[in-house]
Amino acid sequence: MLGSILGRSRAYLLAHPEVHLDAAQAARWASWLRKRAEHYPVQYLLGNQEFYGRSFAVGPGVLIPRPETELLVDVCLERLDALALPDPKVLDVGTGSGAIAVTLAAERPRLRVTATDISRRALAVARRNAARHGCESRIEFLEGRDLTPLEGRAARWDLVVSNPPYVATADRDRVDRSVAAYEPGAAVFAGRDGMEMYETLLKECPSVMKRSRPLVLEIDADARERVCRLARRWSWREVEVRTDLAGLQRCVVLVRRNRSEGCDA
Repeated sequence: MLGSILGRSRAYLLAHPEVHLDAAQAARWASWLRKRAEHYPVQYLLGNQEFYGRSFAVGPGVLIPRPETELLVDVCLERLDALALPDPKVLDVGTGSGAIAVTLAAERPRLRVTATDISRRALAVARRNAARHGCESRIEFLEGRDLTPLEGRAARWDLVVSNPPYVATADRDRVDRSVAAYEPGAAVFAGRDGMEMYETLLKECPSVMKRSRPLVLEIDADARERVCRLARRWSWREVEVRTDLAGLQRCVVLVRRNRSEGCDA
């Protein structure tokens, strides 16, 4: 925070203990310290968060990208490369800051992305991030809940990715105070058991996806069994589960079952 106020790096501050704040900087520093004492997110104070080696604008009303979500990008890139399509199309449901959509577009210049979110404020930030990283012409941002912005469209996507809200409302008291108090609840909490958004995606994604294409979802570390049980109910099968750097199950890849495979409840 101090480096941001002074426009200096952490290394510079450590090497120059003689540096002093002027009156305006001192007032800003005191204000930031008061906010941090109230658990206000550092990322909102700085206005930025690093994700996949890039700086993303964030602010109140926008979910802060987490390092573990970078795993979704890795998995999506692997799946897209395996498909080897000349002009792949990706759908990012609940894009938030645009971290996933923008990163995928930046990493794969021939990729075209459609990104949806219920929050107009989040979409405004996502558009800024797309412009910041030079890929705004290849990302379409749509406002609306879940897949409703896609109604009436004939397009079919080659890959759908989502980091949906998955914290049960009953677990609100267990969430970090900075998250519960300041980050957008619609991007964190998902009904009584945390499965609300998963069920919506598993039920509705087949209508917008090409057959046998992957659905890539971030999951809570202990939610794999519940998510995959829902997936089987809606005729999906699990093809891969990936763990993050902490060894926690964080990402699941699903594809629709063929009719010959049947469906388990």
